Amino acid sequence: MTPSDGTPRGAGMELPFCEKCGDWRIGRSFCAVHPHDALGERTLSGPARVFSFTVSHVPMAPGLDDLVPYTVALLAFDEGPRVLAHWVADTPPQIGDEVVVGERDEQMRRKLPGDGLRVASPVEGP
Repeated sequence: MTPSDGTPRGAGMELPFCEKCGDWRIGRSFCAVHPHDALGERTLSGPARVFSFTVSHVPMAPGLDDLVPYTVALLAFDEGPRVLAHWVADTPPQIGDEVVVGERDEQMRRKLPGDGLRVASPVEGP
């Protein structure tokens, strides 16, 4: 499935990639196997699907009480990496659902160390 502009859903996210290993290095600024070589970035072409998810009733950090309960989904991309995302739809995710991956969640980004989580929601329509 693709949006009307022909871009695969979930496309455009850039993640660290070690060209020597041919492996994704998500959440790292270096490759453990090749620490002296700079990581590049690869752009995911999408799509992403829900691999797993959990609903949390405990705030992940102080100041996020207003988000409880919230859902975090583990998304699997066709290229191989799996990425956590904040589920923002009103309906719960289903394993295997194709999702739209958006920008980083600004509310979480302001209150958490690091970049926060990206947002995800189900694909609407065909």
